[in-house]
Amino acid sequence: MSMKPANQTRLKKAYAAYLRQVDQQDPSHTMTDSNLSYFQTSSRDEQLETLAHLSQFSDHLVLITGPSGAGKTTFIERFVAAQPTHFCVAYLSLSEPTTKAWVAELLTSQLSVQVDIDASHEDKITAIQNLAIQTEKLLIVVDNALWLDDEALDLLANIMVSP
Repeated sequence: MSMKPANQTRLKKAYAAYLRQVDQQDPSHTMTDSNLSYFQTSSRDEQLETLAHLSQFSDHLVLITGPSGAGKTTFIERFVAAQPTHFCVAYLSLSEPTTKAWVAELLTSQLSVQVDIDASHEDKITAIQNLAIQTEKLLIVVDNALWLDDEALDLLANIMVSP
């Protein structure tokens, strides 16, 4: 999914204008490079703390959006790192089209779910669902979810349903 250069230029200009506005409101933010690729504001820290707190008590889908280079991946990585150690956490960082079978394989690997080497993706999904029932909290975080095909998205949306 590539963006037309004209749209990309407009987004960069709009994002730069937004950063100037944030700078006027919160001069404590920091830039990690000269390309405006990431900034950390006190409000972003508050958002991270709130999201980390809420993730302990709910099973909702959270969508983090923003222009390219806004720091979404850095925010997500900080969110994953802030999770309690007793949570089962899988972090899928996608960069190419992704299928249901690949998601099932990656989740079983990251969550250390015990399945046979030749297990079908249905068997892997059942094992993940069993883990979700047995554990206090199962958290699956997906960065760049736009790469999920419809079946992979459906799998993630329904994985917490009991087998």
